[in-house]
Amino acid sequence: MNTRIQLFLVSYALIGVLAVGGGVLLPAAAATLAPYTALLLGMIFFLSALSIDVRHILVCLRDVKMVVTVVVCMLFLFAAATFALTQWLAPAFTVAFVLLAAMPVGMTAPLLATISGGRPELALTLAVTTSLLAPFTIPLIIYVFLGAEVSVSFWSMFVDLATIIFIPFVLAQLVSRFLQPVIGPITPAITPLSLLFLGLLITGVIGQQVLALAGFSLAVITPSLLGVLALLLVFHLVGFWLVFWRTVADRVTISVCLTYMNFSLAIYLASEFFADPAVTLTLVVAIIPWVLLLPVFRLLTIRFLHT
Repeated sequence: MNTRIQLFLVSYALIGVLAVGGGVLLPAAAATLAPYTALLLGMIFFLSALSIDVRHILVCLRDVKMVVTVVVCMLFLFAAATFALTQWLAPAFTVAFVLLAAMPVGMTAPLLATISGGRPELALTLAVTTSLLAPFTIPLIIYVFLGAEVSVSFWSMFVDLATIIFIPFVLAQLVSRFLQPVIGPITPAITPLSLLFLGLLITGVIGQQVLALAGFSLAVITPSLLGVLALLLVFHLVGFWLVFWRTVADRVTISVCLTYMNFSLAIYLASEFFADPAVTLTLVVAIIPWVLLLPVFRLLTIRFLHT
């Protein structure tokens, strides 16, 4: 396996374990991070956006048919389908799964697409496009499908998301434009810092809800884990065949973008706007299949690309 992705996965898994462990074992200290979850998420967006070259995005946006198809499916249709299926098969997972399905593409998608044999510039385009649309689409999805589960207004959630996404993105572009000599030396530290902030975010969420989460046994956690694993497998398959007329590299990219969504944003929304700790629990355990599935998918795509 590529050393870069191997290091990323090991670091990601380690950060996840330490974050959950810190929140459970030191809840009082971890809870002090809870008021800063929005700031931490904004910092993750800022760091991710530092490496974005808008020119690459504009080139990919010329393929209007593919971009519109993927964005509409990712931000609307998959959330609607997930709601319908979970209501039918597993109502207990409806809120968590719809939140995941409504999330924009994760900012790590270009790296994951590169390693899986996809097109990083396409992954970057979808990550930026879906993230900038997310403040509009996520409150709408939640209002339409999960309105009974959350009391916050559409406008309040929009403002919160816009603050977390738009401001860091604009600041990052300004920094990249006018302080480029400063960005170069810190580029290698962007991924480790993003992982650190993600770990602190998860720790704060766990610490804030540790009493409620402590009531969950392995018998409750296991179905959540298996449910998320099944959901991500479905997303992999659907993503690969969504743009069936495109090249294999494009289809691999779409599969990665759909499956490895921005679940840190989902965790934040669950902790801020939903009272049920089971929702947060399901999203936190998503770390495990996230880490396990990627190497398997990479092996499959490498074989597929060379047959």
